[in-house]
Amino acid sequence: MPKRNNGFTFVELILAVSLSAFLLTIAGGFLFNMTEFSARAIADSLTSRQLEFCIETLRKEIQESRTDGTDPLYAFLGGDGTISFATSRTEIIARSEVPRGYLRIEWHFDEARGTLGRSVGALSRSDGRAGKTHSIELLKNIERLSFWRYDGKKWFPITGSPTSIPDAVALKLEITFRSDASPVSQQTFSTAFVMPR
Repeated sequence: MPKRNNGFTFVELILAVSLSAFLLTIAGGFLFNMTEFSARAIADSLTSRQLEFCIETLRKEIQESRTDGTDPLYAFLGGDGTISFATSRTEIIARSEVPRGYLRIEWHFDEARGTLGRSVGALSRSDGRAGKTHSIELLKNIERLSFWRYDGKKWFPITGSPTSIPDAVALKLEITFRSDASPVSQQTFSTAFVMPR
């Protein structure tokens, strides 16, 4: 009786290596897709938190803004993608760099960079301009941004160069994110703020 080896044949070895390579390829693709999905979810979560922070900060600043139609220093200004107002609210973002007292806050959209920024500076009584300013970029990947005012009957877009905004009951912010970077389920996000009396 011929003696039989207890090892694998060459064909069995090739089949085992091929099957292992195939399974590893499928597992590697799955892991790569999961990594991409996880990175996208983290980025969306971060942008969503930044959006919530911006909305809440803007809401609080508007509620504590000071407007005086007779004093241009305290005018509520608006234009294409920009609003600016005076407030006595304590600065929370650039606390150490901006002195206390009345501040001029400006929220502005940089269309070329697709960002929403915020600048703050101390008001100077001598020339009506903000003193030393501090700017920060708060949101990215924005395709379009607009501010609207509500007069109690109808919404009007705030356009043109920054000028004094007529009496408004409410202010609306509308942001359209780039289609590949929207942190919310829809591409356009809109919210409104009640103006102080």
